[in-house]
Amino acid sequence: CHVDVELGPVPQAAGSARVRLGHGTEVLVAIKGDIQEAAPSLTFTVETSSASLAVSRETEDRVIQEGNEAMAACLSDIFVASGAFDRRQLEIDGGRFGWALFIDILVLQTAGNVLDAAVMAVRAALGQTRLPKVIVEGGGEAVGLSVSDAPEDLQQLSIDTLPFCVTFGIFVDQSQSAGVPGLDDCQ
Repeated sequence: CHVDVELGPVPQAAGSARVRLGHGTEVLVAIKGDIQEAAPSLTFTVETSSASLAVSRETEDRVIQEGNEAMAACLSDIFVASGAFDRRQLEIDGGRFGWALFIDILVLQTAGNVLDAAVMAVRAALGQTRLPKVIVEGGGEAVGLSVSDAPEDLQQLSIDTLPFCVTFGIFVDQSQSAGVPGLDDCQ
């Protein structure tokens, strides 16, 4: 299966990546970071181009929305609920403040293994994410935050513990298979 990964296709994002998988699946991820007075967080949003799906007009919006929500929940499970992403690296001032990362996934084309492509793209975009150094000034109730704009103060996220997602199937014999994607998905 052929995989192309383009790093940084969205220059105004904190991190971004585009993954093309096989001959038709394409996913774009862009990450935005905001500072919040709370624990660090990652929020996944998935949008799918309706032109990439073969569904009827009547069910199109509902099917797309349900699929988007299911994929966002799955990505949150893979990266956050599993503990694979170390959110401590997003803490500011010992956890009093934290980065909120908004991870937007746009499914441009679907031809199989979309979750695999989305996981690859999220992982690559997180690896490209650079967050500015934040300095906390003052104490008590009167706290000020200063965000450095110096390029040398940008901090890269660690992705060493992040998973990969690979779809596979088990062939029982030549006439049966269990959960095997079509062979044309990767040809």
